[in-house]
Amino acid sequence: MHKRKKSAKRNTSRARTQAERPTLTISRPGNLISEIPGIIQFTPEAPSVVIVGSIRGGIDGTPVMRIDIPLDVLYGAHLHLHERDAQDIDDVCSYAARDYLEDRLDDVSTPLQQILEQDAEEAGEYAAQVATLMSSQNLDRACVVVLLPDACSPGSLGWEASDTFVQYLETAAGLAGTELTVVLLAEEISAGAPWRPGRGTDDELGVQEDPRAGKLAAETVATGIPIYSSRRAIEQVYDRIADDDDIVAEPLESAYGFGFTLSDLHRYADRLREIARLPRPFGQDELSEAGAILGSAEICSHLLTEMVAGQYAIAINEQFDVDIEDSDYLGAEPGDLDVLMEISRRGSDRARGGALLLNGTSHYLRGSGIHAVVCFEAAQRTGFMPYFNKLILSLLQRGTSPEKVCAILAELMDVDDQIPA
Repeated sequence: MHKRKKSAKRNTSRARTQAERPTLTISRPGNLISEIPGIIQFTPEAPSVVIVGSIRGGIDGTPVMRIDIPLDVLYGAHLHLHERDAQDIDDVCSYAARDYLEDRLDDVSTPLQQILEQDAEEAGEYAAQVATLMSSQNLDRACVVVLLPDACSPGSLGWEASDTFVQYLETAAGLAGTELTVVLLAEEISAGAPWRPGRGTDDELGVQEDPRAGKLAAETVATGIPIYSSRRAIEQVYDRIADDDDIVAEPLESAYGFGFTLSDLHRYADRLREIARLPRPFGQDELSEAGAILGSAEICSHLLTEMVAGQYAIAINEQFDVDIEDSDYLGAEPGDLDVLMEISRRGSDRARGGALLLNGTSHYLRGSGIHAVVCFEAAQRTGFMPYFNKLILSLLQRGTSPEKVCAILAELMDVDDQIPA
């Protein structure tokens, strides 16, 4: 791989900086809830569950997973457990449950118990998926924050169903051999909002601390990393926008249709880096040129290889403390990815797809899972390089760690001979 020469001293400094991660000590339940937005870089919404685990064997690392909860399935599974004798809505004892079922069930021809049995079966499958995620991360212990509507409102269907959901979590943890050290229930994450222990009573309601005052929130603000209000807010960052200055560019094609030479690939990769490091704002001609480069699947594959090789080199340096030169891949310098953001929002589908794939890969290799997922989902909608996209999304869905993903991609892309010795 083509590289600009850099000093070993600078490389060692960067590797050390990347290896150092903030240490967070959770001393009380309210503290855990308030730190969640800082941990995952956005404020999760109900219905969802956030799992913060420790890896078995004391290995460094704290895997974090946020998983949507299928609310109707959970409510149905709860009613199947507690309303076994009900044959129709009028037989349901809970007024809150009756109101819910009347709103949900449009097809009264299907027997109520059949619907609830199907919900219970799907809830069991959901628990199995959670167990698979815990197992794939090799979690020894886990702290869990469950966000459900009315989870802290005594007498509501949400309150009762929350307790049932905790049972499903305990089942999933048992299947994975993971100890649940704490489970907390809340309706939202917000200063002053209520929380309670899993299966807690109404006299155990606590008051949440201000997430903006959390340690991680303060650190992210200091480093310029925003904490978004919701997942949708992150999606909007990468959405295509209608703009009179759309980036119009035809994807580059090799001469005579024989494929690019290695020299060509290096040249285009160098040129994209040059554009990325120009003063802001970018010129329209430069953005069009960058869009043409990113719209080529062959060049984009080469850029992905360089990115993985660069991260792989850093990982080797951190693990073995060897003296290696820095790989000058796109993303090695601050601001490198700004050009990808421009094209992901204003480019053609092919150019957007390439920009989103590179941006998503960069995020994932650096441990920012939510941004990676959003980028790959957006890239999938463009139809560009679908097989690579599906591969990474499948790794994300299995909860594969960024370090493992980097190693897998390095092997698939055969980057061993491109790592500087």
